[in-house]
Amino acid sequence: MALPQYTDVLIVGAGPTGLACALSLIKQGCSDITIVDSLPQGQNSSRALVIHAATLEALDKIECARPLVQAGINATTIGYWDAGSFVQTGSFDKLASYTSFPMILLISQSVTERVLEEQLKHAGVTVIRPCTTTDMKANEHDSHISGVYFENGQIVHARCVIGADGARSTVRRIAGVGFSDPDGETSEDDVANSKFSQMVLADVTFTAPLDLPYNGIIFVISPDNSFLIAPLPPSPDAPSEQLYRIGFGIPPTLGTPPHSPSVSYIQSLVDAWGPGRMHTAATSSSSLSPHKVTIAKMLWATRFRIHSAVADTFFTHLPLTSRAGDDARVDGADTEARGGIILLVGDAAHIHPPAGGQGMNLGLRDAVALGPVLAAYVKRVKASTSHGQVNTATDDSDLERSLRDWAATRRGRALAVIRMVKILLRAVTLPDKTSWILGIIPVNLHTLRNLIMRIITRLGWVRMMIAWRLSGLGFID
Repeated sequence: MALPQYTDVLIVGAGPTGLACALSLIKQGCSDITIVDSLPQGQNSSRALVIHAATLEALDKIECARPLVQAGINATTIGYWDAGSFVQTGSFDKLASYTSFPMILLISQSVTERVLEEQLKHAGVTVIRPCTTTDMKANEHDSHISGVYFENGQIVHARCVIGADGARSTVRRIAGVGFSDPDGETSEDDVANSKFSQMVLADVTFTAPLDLPYNGIIFVISPDNSFLIAPLPPSPDAPSEQLYRIGFGIPPTLGTPPHSPSVSYIQSLVDAWGPGRMHTAATSSSSLSPHKVTIAKMLWATRFRIHSAVADTFFTHLPLTSRAGDDARVDGADTEARGGIILLVGDAAHIHPPAGGQGMNLGLRDAVALGPVLAAYVKRVKASTSHGQVNTATDDSDLERSLRDWAATRRGRALAVIRMVKILLRAVTLPDKTSWILGIIPVNLHTLRNLIMRIITRLGWVRMMIAWRLSGLGFID
């Protein structure tokens, strides 16, 4: 499919965030949208696992929540297994007074993308694939337009470019926006602050059904690692086979995991830290030796590095000089009204460890919240330029104020989530070693954490507050 020469909004990236952004704009009457992705259909990964209540509330505004709920598994509990017993830490059903979606929706990212893209097709917009962005330049004749260049030689002129193209965003790089840990931490800090800095995820089936205590998210905590397991809706190719998402931290002693983990590699991780450590009776406190849990089929697996970063700004213009190879803005460059506006959403704007299942949720809420603001901007700027009214920087600033407010608000949300996720990760990965207070009092933080959690999570109010915090309902988007 050929790209248009002109569009009001060009969305680069057709993952969940880009698709939701397009749907939100359409809902607000902004129909001149072009959405592109560098990958062919069906090649996007399924890293994200959870959609939280606040995100479902946002998606309900664009009529996508109900189809997703029907396609996923509605779970209400999270918890962990350690030292022969199960601790329920979050009760999402207790949020029923605050949301229409008192649950954690378990659904793979690939299914989320499929549902959102189907909704977009019903609205008359088709994702154009594969299209790889190579550069952006300000239009010589209209200061409110950017020329976006593609690998195939085509050029699209857009009033607004939305970078929804992931953590290695080409749009962000060309715009010269910095992307770094908000606390100035490095990869070495990641290793020092937790047991691991690499993770492996996989979608698998097992040779025999697992006897799990409930149909939700379970962490199996070991002295040297943490293992995640959660049920997923069956694959369309094998509707009778129970599919599971599993995830592992990779301790530094194992080195860097392979780029494409094999079944044998994943099986070795299952043997070391997987569900075989759990007793089959969730109510029993006795410990048994790990039993063999064998992978029958692996549908997908990936590795990734655990780190956090946030863009310096979610709203910008092209710098005076822009080239795809630049890592930062040109010193002294004029950043006002140089080409169309550029906005960043999802992983292009923020990334952090997967603890709490917050990444895609934050991006989806970015996107849905952007729709009304950007649609109003496009309508106003088109009306103003058609009457020759936009001639000064003051006029530009007035038109853009709501978008700057959106960007500042969403960046604040991202910073709050990054702080929360870092705390969660460090709590999960407390070292199983004894420290001495005043040289005479032995304290094992791993054991102390488990004891405290067992005590406080007996209270339903505590389990509800943990669910509230993770659900995102504390933020009004």
